[in-house]
Formats: sequence, C-alpha cells, structure tokens
Amino acid sequence: MSRCGPACAGAIGGVLPRCSAVVRAPSPRCARTARALALTAEVEPALRTFDYGKWRDRTAAEVAATDPYGLSTFLTDPDAVPHGGESVRQLCQRISN
Repeated sequence: MSRCGPACAGAIGGVLPRCSAVVRAPSPRCARTARALALTAEVEPALRTFDYGKWRDRTAAEVAATDPYGLSTFLTDPDAVPHGGESVRQLCQRISN
C-alpha cells in the first residue's frame, strides 16, 4: 500500500465536492490534512483523540503482552476502562453530540 502524503492530498482536495461546513479534530495532524486538502475546517474539540489512559503510545501487542485480560475486556465490553482512560461507549457519546 502506498502513502499519498501532502502533495497527493492537494490533488485530492481539488476534486472533493464542496461542503457548507467542515469540522476536524484538534490535532496537528488533522490541521495539516485539512490544509493539504485546501479545506477551511472548524476545530471540534469533541473529536479529540481517544483517551487510552495508561495504554497511551503503546501498541496493541505491547498491551496484550502486559495486560491481556484488560485488553480482552476493553475489546468486548463497551463500558470497560481497564486503562483508566475513556470507554468505547464514552467515545461514541462524545462524538455523537
């Protein structure tokens, strides 16, 4: 799989249908993508990155090696927060409002 990158994103932005409103997450990565697509996007704080708590910046393999029960619970229970961050249900509620 090839990666498009900013140059390709600019070309894609030229063919996207125009929208009356565009929102984006507050991350720098989302800001760069919006700029590359030539979109003027409003920052929506509710779209911030998922809070993985103590699992932040760890791969799924790393979490599975150190907390297999916690990972299993997190993946099967939408209310589970074994990492101390937010649950999948909380994420869904946050972004649906």
